[in-house]
Amino acid sequence: MLRRDDGVVVASEPYDDDPNWEDVPDRHVVEVTADGVTLTALEATKGS
Repeated sequence: MLRRDDGVVVASEPYDDDPNWEDVPDRHVVEVTADGVTLTALEATKGS
């Protein structure tokens, strides 16, 4: 995930050498709104 002044980029892998790329933890949902970015952990389910 890359937070920029003009928006947020969510990608499976960084596409450039910008040092500001952030890892998103496994099993997390990324929500991007005008107010910012929220990472929410998914709850474990039976059989996971």
